[in-house]
Amino acid sequence: MASKLKENLIAFIIAIFLTWWVILAINSSSNLATDILGTKNTAKITSDLSLVYKDKSLEVVSNKNIPNVLNLTLELSFNKDKVQIKREDIDSSYSISSSDNGWNYTIILQNIWELKKWSILFKINNITKEQFDNINLWHIQVIDNNWKILDLTSSK
Repeated sequence: MASKLKENLIAFIIAIFLTWWVILAINSSSNLATDILGTKNTAKITSDLSLVYKDKSLEVVSNKNIPNVLNLTLELSFNKDKVQIKREDIDSSYSISSSDNGWNYTIILQNIWELKKWSILFKINNITKEQFDNINLWHIQVIDNNWKILDLTSSK
């Protein structure tokens, strides 16, 4: 009887040891690590522009210094039943023109010259969190001062 108890105790200790070894091995593996909830660390952002929700507004922010920019065109896509964007709700320090093409809203910023890192390109006021969740940057294009066309990346 004592021999059986001793074997069970040894098996139990080995099982606990193996369990902890597996847990530590998995947690130390960078191949299995992920950030499910998203990062708040702005150093990890690799996109050129970001859509940010702040104080009941949507902001488009530059994540990098981008020199030599003549104009920037971007299209916001969204469900018209859930989101309504009005021209008077858009603020920018750049010359701006916009058009509503049904399910897309096109915004053109002109005479930019240079995008500074962390600068706000424009802001759309009166946007709820639910509306923000339904808006995506569909296409972003920059024309530089040499008339070259560059496509930019975005994050939300």
